Amino acid sequence: MDADANGDGNPDGVLQETFSSADPSYWNYYWKQGTSMAAPHVAGTAALMLAANPSVTASQVKRALEVTAEDEGSAGWDIYYGHGLIDADKAIDAVLDGEAPTWPSEPSVSVTPYDTTADLSWDAASDNIAVTDYKIWLDGSPVATATTNSFTLSGLNPGTTYSVAVQAGDLMENWSAVGTATSFDTTGSVDIQAPQWADDAAVEAIVGDDWVYLSWDSATDNLDVAEYRVIQDGVVAITTASTYADVEGLTEGTVYSFAIEAGDAAGNWSSTGPTLQVTTEDWTSPDWPNGSQMYATNVLVDRVTLSWTAASDPSGIDEYEVYVDGVYHTATSTSLTVTGLDPGTEYMTWVNAYDSNGNWSVGPEMWFTTALGFDDTRGSTFENDIAWLSGAGITKGCNPPLNTMFCPDSYVTRGQMAAFMVRALGYTDRGAGDLFGDDDASVFEADIDKLAVAGVTKGCNPPANTNFCPDSRVSRGQMAAFLHRALG
Repeated sequence: MDADANGDGNPDGVLQETFSSADPSYWNYYWKQGTSMAAPHVAGTAALMLAANPSVTASQVKRALEVTAEDEGSAGWDIYYGHGLIDADKAIDAVLDGEAPTWPSEPSVSVTPYDTTADLSWDAASDNIAVTDYKIWLDGSPVATATTNSFTLSGLNPGTTYSVAVQAGDLMENWSAVGTATSFDTTGSVDIQAPQWADDAAVEAIVGDDWVYLSWDSATDNLDVAEYRVIQDGVVAITTASTYADVEGLTEGTVYSFAIEAGDAAGNWSSTGPTLQVTTEDWTSPDWPNGSQMYATNVLVDRVTLSWTAASDPSGIDEYEVYVDGVYHTATSTSLTVTGLDPGTEYMTWVNAYDSNGNWSVGPEMWFTTALGFDDTRGSTFENDIAWLSGAGITKGCNPPLNTMFCPDSYVTRGQMAAFMVRALGYTDRGAGDLFGDDDASVFEADIDKLAVAGVTKGCNPPANTNFCPDSRVSRGQMAAFLHRALG
């Protein structure tokens, strides 16, 4: 480079001991330019700036170096000199500056208004270092920042009165007072027309378990559509300038209603936007509480009633599937009677829960054995009733000690009836015992005494009632008396 701006007879640059570009083997002192020469000076100045003010930010250091540099070459930044010649003293003063910019007089703003924009200009402020920013205030609130003394406001409403003022700031964010506000009216008429939707405008969705991605057709407006509202179940959930939105935090397996409405800069909103109803995905299987169990009741020779702890699911339980020895049965409640079983047979069973979306989980399991019954009750109309009595311990049979038969067609004696009722009703108090004189040899004497103590029988020879007649048949009238006293 041959420039000699200071006229000292030497090329402008940094005197550097290095090799010759013409002959790399020749080492000497040369005047050099470029980033390799500038970088050490910039780094050193930056270090001095940080030493002077440790709280200064990197961006403030960079900007202070730029605004305090002595401009060289073309005005402003250029490809040869960049921002100019570094001035370390001014750069350090800049990061220590606590003085706000001042105005040459009361600042006022010149405004050229249009329908939705306004061109602003104002006199430049001055600063002991440099004015770096101007803050534009619209109707009492800061809305923009400019680096020169002009700016164009946009997004205004036609036929509307506004108030604008300017505030000057420097590198260290020292701000002048806000200048006197200037009022102006935008041209055109006040916008009272809401955005419109095409008849076939639609909203579409991609649905997840706890989220929905919505996209929709654009609305139109006499000026411009400024933003859209996503209305979820009647409540505004999202406001966006885009024609899409992610709705999050939803509950899986749940129905949601969405509507989209469009608004313009004047605050006019549509009311006929596209709508959509979606159901979020349900990917969660039903949940079984800790300690869930199955129960077998009313276990007869050919049937059983199964019940179980209820499962739960956000979308509800649709049905239960009960497995019994290779056969599946369905139920919509937590109990099920399974028929067609074999007597005296052990079965393995478990239950699965399904929600309305087909998700399922395995629940509790158990083993049960059907009632064996008696040899002489097969095919009897009363086979299951007899099996139930046997399972409940109310009858043991009619041929002790084997008790393989029930004698379903035989009559019941009064002694047998006493045993049935004592076992069924759980009577345990025998009192003093030997309450009747004719039952001493009967196997049912203890049961007869317990029945008498409970007040269910009084005897068979009123009014003395010293006998029970244990081997006599029970008449239907006597049965009525027994049951009335026991259950009435």
